[in-house]
Amino acid sequence: MQKNNKENYNLLEKAFQTLDRSSYETINILSKMLRKCTNKHSLECANAYNLLGISYWKINRYDKSLKYFFKALNLSNNFYNDLLRIKILNNIGIIYRDNKEYNKALDYFLKAIKESETIGNNRYYIYIGNISKTLLQDNFKIEVKDYKVSEELKNFNYTVNVLKNKQKENIQKALNLALRELELFNQNPVRESRKAKILLNLSKIYNKLNERTKCIDIIKRGLKIAKENDYFMILLDYYDFFVNFYFKSNELAKVKKYVDLGIKISNKENHLSYLSKFYYYYSIYYEKIGDIDNAYKYLKKHDDVFKKISEKRVIENLMKIKKNNEIKNLENEIEKNNNLLRKIQGENTVLDNILTEKTNKIYKMEKYYEIGKFSASIVHNLKSPLTSINGLIDLLKIKNKKGILTENLLDKYLTKLDKINDDMIEMAKSITLKAQSFDSEESQKININTAIKRTIDMKKYDKTFNPSVEIKFDLEKNLPLIEGKKIHFKQIFSNLINNSIHAIENSSKKKINITTKSNKNSIIVIVEDTGIGIKKSDLKYVFSSDFTTKNPGKGTGLGLSITKQMVESYKGTIDVVSKWNKGTKFTLKFPNN
Repeated sequence: MQKNNKENYNLLEKAFQTLDRSSYETINILSKMLRKCTNKHSLECANAYNLLGISYWKINRYDKSLKYFFKALNLSNNFYNDLLRIKILNNIGIIYRDNKEYNKALDYFLKAIKESETIGNNRYYIYIGNISKTLLQDNFKIEVKDYKVSEELKNFNYTVNVLKNKQKENIQKALNLALRELELFNQNPVRESRKAKILLNLSKIYNKLNERTKCIDIIKRGLKIAKENDYFMILLDYYDFFVNFYFKSNELAKVKKYVDLGIKISNKENHLSYLSKFYYYYSIYYEKIGDIDNAYKYLKKHDDVFKKISEKRVIENLMKIKKNNEIKNLENEIEKNNNLLRKIQGENTVLDNILTEKTNKIYKMEKYYEIGKFSASIVHNLKSPLTSINGLIDLLKIKNKKGILTENLLDKYLTKLDKINDDMIEMAKSITLKAQSFDSEESQKININTAIKRTIDMKKYDKTFNPSVEIKFDLEKNLPLIEGKKIHFKQIFSNLINNSIHAIENSSKKKINITTKSNKNSIIVIVEDTGIGIKKSDLKYVFSSDFTTKNPGKGTGLGLSITKQMVESYKGTIDVVSKWNKGTKFTLKFPNN
């Protein structure tokens, strides 16, 4: 259900974004959403019906527009979303006004205002402006049922007079509403373009009331706002008003001035509807001054532009149909790609699980390899002292048999045996510690300094260890302990030291420096060698499980990859800095808890 709601919200957002660009595209998106919507009585559906109503209104399908607005209105009664309901009421009013059903339009505008006042919506001046514009319509008729008049209404002349009076009353009402709209806007200013439109509407009302001075004063204020802000579309509305205003007073020079300005901006903005209109005004202007040739010339221009508008609309509609088909095909393609992506993601999850399983197996193999390697080194290291002991025993037997075993000679051989014994005891201690590290799986407090030293001690019994390697320690005393498993830390340091030993194998300087230190946040271990280093191009692959610079049989390249995994399992980090032919430095940081 939650996923469905999220999809609906995304489709609504997408539809809203396309509303100004293409009504047909918006209709397609919303129709798709409503088909998928499982709950037809949801708030998302109410919003979708409202947007569908607006989309059909934009393409002059008033019947369908009303159908969807009423669906949205019915649904809005189920929710505590008063703003949505008010917007729908206002939208229904606009449809009735555009369809010349002015009384119905007024009913819905008044409902929108009433509900706005109830909830304290301070932007209801927009709905007042809509009422004002409705009352100003030239063909607005007063329905007889709205007024209690005598039977004399049957008299045609009387009816005309009553309607004229009512029309004048309507203009006065429109003026009051427009002034109220301006007052409310000044209290809650939104955009200057809105103010310019309000002032234009107010000018039209004063013009109808024949209050010329007020009309000119207001129109100049609005024109100044439109010019300062480059509101070209609003400027065209103003110039259109000026042309009609000065035609009425027969001020033809001013008519020409504003027609010229209108043509200039219409061409600049490529607004064919207004260009056609201003050419028609020029035709009337030249007819009035007796220039028939120019009158005909501009009438022809008007017709040519009007044809272009018709052709353009046909082309736009064809392009919309084509675009909608392209969008549909694109959506199908996207859906296919999404299905493929989901399949790949599923396969990646399986591969990740296999990789994790293999890594764990490799880690165990590395562990067993270390045990085997260690066992081989024990045999190798024990072989030498045992051979020495056997040799001494044989010598003692020979000397004793010949009767030449003196007390001094016996003491000498016993001293040698004691020394070998001491060496074997030390070796046994190291072997015991190493064996314990393989068996210990319980977490405990680890002293990193001790773990490093024991790892180095064990390395010295490895037959591959080069005794010419110089290992220097700079270990912080009283280094904080860390919670973990000994085997992990021995493995970490063993891998790093092995790496350094391999790196300095062919180097003239065979030095390894090991440093430990701590601060408030971290316990830090630095392992630095004077080896061959790592090429800059290879640095980014150092911790990859399939990367190694070693020759076949010398190693798998898994050591550093496993080391990184182990360090990160303790919420630590490992970084590497290296210079080719100069050496490499690994820095490990563990949280200091």
